[in-house]
Amino acid sequence: MTMRNFYMEGDVDGRKTPFTGGPKTKDGGMLVTMHMRNNGRSEPAVRVNGWLKRDGVTLVLETELWNSEGRKWEVADRRERKR
Repeated sequence: MTMRNFYMEGDVDGRKTPFTGGPKTKDGGMLVTMHMRNNGRSEPAVRVNGWLKRDGVTLVLETELWNSEGRKWEVADRRERKR
């Protein structure tokens, strides 16, 4: 299998197969958001966004995390992809 810039995998209760995938193209990115119930409402809890910068070399993976009061933390990582 060809390794793309980003790939995710996970297990979800009730699914028979793992939840997996990544961008179709070599320059593709992805955005994944997990929601969590809070007092009867669905709110974002974690968002992971991955993209290739316009320089064509730098991969960025940004993670955002919210607590139940709406406070947000961000963590970003940058790596160089093999050309």
